[in-house]
Amino acid sequence: MTKKLRLLPVLLGLEIIYLCIAILIPTLPGWKMFASFERVSYVAKSVDNSEDISLEKYLPPTYYTLTEPMLVKLARFACEKEQKSISLNITNKESKVYVFKTPACDLQ
Repeated sequence: MTKKLRLLPVLLGLEIIYLCIAILIPTLPGWKMFASFERVSYVAKSVDNSEDISLEKYLPPTYYTLTEPMLVKLARFACEKEQKSISLNITNKESKVYVFKTPACDLQ
């Protein structure tokens, strides 16, 4: 048996001990860090009657986060599918408002 193969059970044992300690001590990263993600909702407003349009119904079931250009493309796609003028507000360091007007869903 080589030295590398003898080292594997030791590393596995250390990893199991670390994970057990991480469950008890909240400041250590462990499996609990995956349970603490905040759910982000992506909603646009209809310009006509200010009705909420969920952009999530146009996303696959397993997605994580979207960048600003991806959100803009998604809002345009939703505008084309819903055939409604859509206002997308992105709130970050610099608040931006994107408005897509029907029928062509061009960015205004």
